[in-house]
Amino acid sequence: MGIFFKNKNKDLSGWNSYLVNVNNEISSIFVNLDLKNKAPYQEYPKLSWYWIKMENPKENGLSSNKDFDSLIEHEDRLEAYFSKLPVTFAGRITTQGRREFYFYTTQEFNFETTIKKFVGKKAKYLFQTGEKNDKDWNQYLNLLYPSENGLNQIKEKLKKA
Repeated sequence: MGIFFKNKNKDLSGWNSYLVNVNNEISSIFVNLDLKNKAPYQEYPKLSWYWIKMENPKENGLSSNKDFDSLIEHEDRLEAYFSKLPVTFAGRITTQGRREFYFYTTQEFNFETTIKKFVGKKAKYLFQTGEKNDKDWNQYLNLLYPSENGLNQIKEKLKKA
């Protein structure tokens, strides 16, 4: 049922989420904390992204209960599709009525073509893709990975779990 439910750890490892303002907009970031130990991965120097427009976002731009099951199903499919490809799923941001998925790939990997195959001819969501060189993993280290405030949010959640 999605990577969202995979982390049963009581420490700062695996996948976890926190809230933060990104470009002055409330954002929920869900990130693979384990990548921090080895980032940047030299074999994955390219940042690739896939953004989808949510169907029923909340007024604040975050996901709603109406979208929950559909988004989890979509993410499960996405995770399964990419699991055997030269791709590392670094995290996602939910903001402004969209969900943004971020991956690091090999230089040769054709992300756009792969996403188009994943989506198929009848896309459930409006989507956008892109990629750029990010050999230093700036997107992961400076945006996706939590600051001290984000880490404190995660620690508080873990205490209550």
